[in-house]
Amino acid sequence: MLGLEISCQAGVRFGRAVCRGVVFVLSVAFIANLIAPRGFAGSVPAGRSVAADFGKLPLSFQPNLGQADARVQFVSRGQGYSLYLEPGEAWVRLESQPSRNNVDMLRMKLVGADAKAVAVGLEKQAGVVNYLVGNDPKKWHSGIPTYGKVSYTGIYPGIDLVFYGNQRQLEYDFIVGAGVDPGQIAWQIEGAKLGVDAKGDLRLDAPNGPASFKRPEIYQMDGDRRIAVDGRYVVAGNRVKFALGKYDHSKPLVIDPILVYMTYLGGKYNSANNNQDPAQTNIGFNNWSENDNNAISNGIAVDKDGNVYVTGYTNAYDFPEKDPYQSSPSYMKDDSRLFVGFVTKLNAEGTALVYSTYLAGTGTNGGWTEPYAIAVDAAGSAYITGTTWDSTFPATPGAFDTVCGTYNNDGVQQANCGVDGPEQAFVTKLSPNGEHLEYSTFLGAGDTDQGWGIAVDAKGRAYVAGSTADGCDTRPGRGVIQQCFPTTENAFQPGTTTCVLPPNAGNSP
Repeated sequence: MLGLEISCQAGVRFGRAVCRGVVFVLSVAFIANLIAPRGFAGSVPAGRSVAADFGKLPLSFQPNLGQADARVQFVSRGQGYSLYLEPGEAWVRLESQPSRNNVDMLRMKLVGADAKAVAVGLEKQAGVVNYLVGNDPKKWHSGIPTYGKVSYTGIYPGIDLVFYGNQRQLEYDFIVGAGVDPGQIAWQIEGAKLGVDAKGDLRLDAPNGPASFKRPEIYQMDGDRRIAVDGRYVVAGNRVKFALGKYDHSKPLVIDPILVYMTYLGGKYNSANNNQDPAQTNIGFNNWSENDNNAISNGIAVDKDGNVYVTGYTNAYDFPEKDPYQSSPSYMKDDSRLFVGFVTKLNAEGTALVYSTYLAGTGTNGGWTEPYAIAVDAAGSAYITGTTWDSTFPATPGAFDTVCGTYNNDGVQQANCGVDGPEQAFVTKLSPNGEHLEYSTFLGAGDTDQGWGIAVDAKGRAYVAGSTADGCDTRPGRGVIQQCFPTTENAFQPGTTTCVLPPNAGNSP
C-alpha cells in the first residue's frame, strides 16, 4: 500500500498533517494492487472492493524520529484520523466530513500510569515513511520504519498496554498479569462528553460528531480456548474504568476495547478547526485558516519501475521543488488564499524527489487550480486532470481548447474563468522529466466543468471522466451564445454545438 499525506504543521506538536509542503510517503510491498484502479496499467480482480481492502489494512505506527514534537513517541496517520502516543497518554485527532472545519481532539490519559514505561514497536512492516518538508532537504526525514503494534510494558504494575488496529478502528489491549488488580486502570478522556449507551458501548460525544468504544471484549485463555469474562464501562465525569465479573485470578486477563471512528471518515479535504478553545491551549496543535500554508493530495499513480506520482493543490510558496516545469508563483507569497496545483514524482523507495513542480497560471485574475487525478504511461509521462478558475492556466499552442471557459459572444470567443466566474476542466500531459508540458488543454465550455478521473492506454490516449454544468438551451435570448460541452458525432449522449441564454440568465442557461 502506498499512502500520501500532504498535511503537517511545521514546529507544532501535532495537528494538521501539513508542514509547509510536506510530502509523506509510505511504501510497502503490495502497492500496485491498490493503486491500479486510479488509471495505472493494471487491474483489480473482479468483484474486489478497494475501499473494503483499505479498511482492513493494519494501522501503521511510526516512531518519532524528529517528524513530530519531542514528547510524541509514536505516530499513526490514516484517512480521517491521526494518533499520537505519548508517555502515559494518547491523543486522537478525528476529522469529520464534509466541512474543512470539523476536527475533534480526544486526549486519553491513563490515571496513575507509569510515564516512564518504554514504548516498543512490534511487528515491523515492509515499508518506510519519508517526510519531505519544504525546499530544504536538511529538514527532511527519511527511512522511518513502521510497525503494526506499539507495546508499553508495565504501564501499570503487572499490566502491559498494546495499541493496534486497522484503517477503520483503533484497538488497544490491557494485558493484566495473573493475580494483578485490573482496578488500577483508569482513563481520563478530554474533548468529548462521555456516556454508556444501551448496548454497553462507551459513547464519546465530541463537538463535531460521535465516536465510540465498543463494549469491551474481556477474556482469558485456556490453552487455545478463549473464555469470555463479563465486563462493562463505568463512567464518572470524564473518567472511565472497567467493572469485571467473575474470572480466574490465577490466569492473565485481556481487556480489549475498540474505538470506532467511521463517522469521521470521508471528504477530500484534510480538516482543521478555525477556532482554538482557550481552555485547550495546552494541546499545542494549530488550526486551519485561510492564512495557513497547506497542501492537499488528491491523486496518486505508480509507473512500471515503482516510481510514485502525486498530484494535488497547495497554497504553500515553499512546496518542495526539483527540476520544476514551474517554480513557486510569485503571487503566492502575497495571497495565501490562492491554491495552485502541484505534480511530484518520487523514486520507488520514496526517499528522493525525481521532480516536483507547481502547475498553475500567472494568477493575474485571482483564480486557482485544483488537480484531482493523475495517470502515467509506459514512458513515464504524467497525465493530470482537475479544475481551474484561472484563465491564465497554461494551454499549449494547438491544443484542443486554449481558452478557459469558452463562450461565444456575438461571434467572439471569450474566456469566462476567474474568481467570480465558473471553473473549467483541464487535461495536462507532463514530460517524463517533469520539465515541460507535452500538451495542456481546457475541456468544457462556458459553465462549470470538472475533471475527476483520468486513465491512459498503451497508445498514450487519455480518458477523462468528470462533471459539467454546460447546458444546451435553445430558447430565444439576448444573443449571448454559450458553447455546450463538446461531444463527438454518434456519441452515446450527444449535445448540440451551441445554446442560447434566456434574458437575465447570466452565463448559464
